[in-house]
Amino acid sequence: MKKVIKISKIALILLISASLGGCIKTVKNVGYNPEIDKINKLVVGKTRQAIVKRELGSPSAVSTYGNETWYYISTEQEHTAFLKPKIKSQKVIAIEFNPNQTIANISRYDEKDARNIKISKDVTKTEGHDEGVLGQILGNVGRFNTDRRDAATGGR
Repeated sequence: MKKVIKISKIALILLISASLGGCIKTVKNVGYNPEIDKINKLVVGKTRQAIVKRELGSPSAVSTYGNETWYYISTEQEHTAFLKPKIKSQKVIAIEFNPNQTIANISRYDEKDARNIKISKDVTKTEGHDEGVLGQILGNVGRFNTDRRDAATGGR
């Protein structure tokens, strides 16, 4: 009887330990946060794009319009069990280049500069046919050559 109680206590302690282990917060770093010393070495108007890439590495993102701008983005997230992660800190370094590939501007942003953007639920209709499934399946009937030899030789 004492062995059963002892085993039950051990099992209960293990069960409580395992369940509490799921509540431990873990921190995850996502992205790349360049060292401040390396950023401070960059000189606006003088440092070229190739030097920035050598010193800081490839950017997380590159602008698609306007002057070329490189973004180095990093986020520190805190996870607790199965809950949605919380952002503890977020940093963005934006390096804008002149057309002659020298730095025009260096900007620094953090989570205070972030803005929530409402995503539109509108759908853009694509061009094409409004066929159902059966129309798509049967749409190619009669569109194939009946004599493959004639098609391959050009009718010779």
